[in-house]
Amino acid sequence: MHLNLRKPRRCPAPVRVHWISAAPVSTARISEANGEYKIVMLTVRTTRCDCKSKGYQVILTRNIKFPASPQYKPMRPRAFTLIELLVVIAIIAILAAILFPVFAQAREKARAATCLSNVKQWTMAATMYAQDYDESYQLIYQDDPNADVNTLLLWSGMLYPYIKSINVAFCPSAAGSIVQNYEGFAFTGLYRRRVDRRQLSLGEVAEFDAQLSWQCQAQVNNGTNYYQSYCVTSTTVATVSMPAQTAWIADSMPGDPSSGAAGYSADPLVQVDTFFGMADRHQLATTLGFVDGHTKAYQTASLSRQQDQYNNGGTGECINYDPAHVVFDPTAPDPSVQPTCP
Repeated sequence: MHLNLRKPRRCPAPVRVHWISAAPVSTARISEANGEYKIVMLTVRTTRCDCKSKGYQVILTRNIKFPASPQYKPMRPRAFTLIELLVVIAIIAILAAILFPVFAQAREKARAATCLSNVKQWTMAATMYAQDYDESYQLIYQDDPNADVNTLLLWSGMLYPYIKSINVAFCPSAAGSIVQNYEGFAFTGLYRRRVDRRQLSLGEVAEFDAQLSWQCQAQVNNGTNYYQSYCVTSTTVATVSMPAQTAWIADSMPGDPSSGAAGYSADPLVQVDTFFGMADRHQLATTLGFVDGHTKAYQTASLSRQQDQYNNGGTGECINYDPAHVVFDPTAPDPSVQPTCP
């Protein structure tokens, strides 16, 4: 400690003054070593006056050394620890598990909307076809025993002039790619040939066509000649008494041309998700197109009763007794006036 003595200022009497300057004057010297800042000396200057002392002003100078303190360390980049990384990965995995199914459902909703739009175009085409052909609707396929089956049209071929694009005969949710050539024929989606009829993913409701309706099957089973019976005629506008409830097109099950698939047909009396039957690929729902032109998706389970299906002993008479109250066969008994089905 160093003492510096000098004459003080006169203290006013009779007031006793103990501190002339109570604020210290500080200076510091800082050194740097290995990137770490350290205060090595701090000088504190204090002035004190005691008028009752010998009349000297005392200036005290002290050198104080401080050890290095973490608070003076500069900020440096810091890496993640293993625990922190594992926590981050776990959070990302949880978010992915929550969000990925949501994204998948959103994509399926978009595909279902596209399918609904495609079905809508076919319903409008069928309406125009009926207006041009004396109020008769298209057949599910042309039937002529004297013609080559590969030259006969499907329902899609009959309506094609009103659509001009076969791409709308496919549901975007249907899996699989199109086989472009089979048995020497190129795919068109218009004819009864295997390469066409088995790969469509939208099909006409089989019973809507007079050839496959309940009334036709009843006549054939009674021994009536097919080509002299009701079966050779088309379903007409007058036949359909409830156009807003009568569906004629639905999601169907496509397949490879070499398989037993029949994508051109969507039959509610056949087991769901099997060849010739309806498909429930839209989150267990099926898109339907109705005679009056509107479209709607239904839960597939509400469109057909198992006891009415052919593989469960059904005869087709009770086809219109589905829980959704959708009419598939205009010639079958009306549930509201003939409640003969259990």
